[in-house]
Amino acid sequence: MTPEENRERVSDRDNGGSSDRTQFPVTPDRPDTPIVPRLDSVPAPVKDVTNRSPYDVPEAPQLPRVARPAKPKARGASSEPGSYRKSAIASTAVTAFVTPTIVLSLGGFWLDQRLHHSTDYLAGIGVVLGLIVGTSALLRIVAKLNE
Repeated sequence: MTPEENRERVSDRDNGGSSDRTQFPVTPDRPDTPIVPRLDSVPAPVKDVTNRSPYDVPEAPQLPRVARPAKPKARGASSEPGSYRKSAIASTAVTAFVTPTIVLSLGGFWLDQRLHHSTDYLAGIGVVLGLIVGTSALLRIVAKLNE
């Protein structure tokens, strides 16, 4: 069906054969197609009763005044130079314990590969030596923290 035939069909159905206004084309009657609204069924826009122009900007709302918070006070030795010494020493504790273990175990593994050993006993010796060296380094750091 062409658009012209559809318009004629709509005008014939609505007005008994003649219509001078333009209609939306109507889809064939199928249950899955939506119904197209008519132009005269759209509600009229509501008029503004305050007589404002569309370019007037309303006043901004007033917010209550809030007092600024007080400055935080310094706590004892935290503002003095060298106050972060203990925290810096404590942050190296993990590194001082783990690094010798990893380095010595990887060194033992590398020696096992270079010397073509069938068992990796040098890597095991590296792990044990690394744990001993790491523990002694950790104990030295704890002793420094307790000073």
